Amino acid sequence: MYNTPQYDFLLHKGSALFGPHFRLYPTDRLLIQTLLAYFLRNKEQSSGFNICLRKGILLTGPVGVGKTSLMTLMRLLLPPVECFAVKSCREVSFEFIKDGYPIIQKYSSRSFSSTYPIIYDPNHPITYCFDDLGAESALK
Repeated sequence: MYNTPQYDFLLHKGSALFGPHFRLYPTDRLLIQTLLAYFLRNKEQSSGFNICLRKGILLTGPVGVGKTSLMTLMRLLLPPVECFAVKSCREVSFEFIKDGYPIIQKYSSRSFSSTYPIIYDPNHPITYCFDDLGAESALK
């Protein structure tokens, strides 16, 4: 993984987006390899990691370890039509408080849009990365 174009790309873009202190740590090598296999749709590598390219990702860990940063970088590897929107679960909670149950449909069965992805396809759903799941629990 190290000394590959993808690794160099992640380091370069990470430094540009998050500052010169950005690092990819050797302890995260397996995770980064797995995410790269998934986002680059590498069937051979993904089968080696026992991941299904047709399913979503649940990326968990303590606060502040870089989950959002990694997902932000992975977005950059995708063509515009496959790019996903990052949406804070807290924002979704506020929308739900304001508008009620139609918000649930907005992010599930009705997650199709004429403005996102860039190339409109009424049969292509919007893919979301729901960020900070659990941070919204204090809301009613």
